[in-house]
Amino acid sequence: MTFLTQRFLAAARICSGELTIKKRLASAWIEHLDDIDAADLPSCQRPTFDALREAMYERNPLPDESAPEASIRKMSTKQVASYTSLIIAIYAGLEKMQSSPTLAKDKSDESIGSGVVTALDERMGQRLN
Repeated sequence: MTFLTQRFLAAARICSGELTIKKRLASAWIEHLDDIDAADLPSCQRPTFDALREAMYERNPLPDESAPEASIRKMSTKQVASYTSLIIAIYAGLEKMQSSPTLAKDKSDESIGSGVVTALDERMGQRLN
């Protein structure tokens, strides 16, 4: 298992844990994904991860919180669920590519996670104030 796959697996496990959905997303992002460089991901996963990072840094934090905590605090439950789904989609794509090396070169995998991003963009419409 690659380092990135392990990181996304750890984040996915947190996302399915016992905390509230907002706390799970914040914990998954801060503990396992925040320091990942999108350039280290396969090219087909970068747009999805970039969308996730942009959402995590959308808001200015209050004095005792981080930008991801502030951004997640302002999200609706549906938005949080969508971003959690992005984490799962990226993990699934990494795992799929790792289990079948020929898929890493297959252009058809460029769509992994893109359906989630498209649906998310359609649902979100305008950004919150």
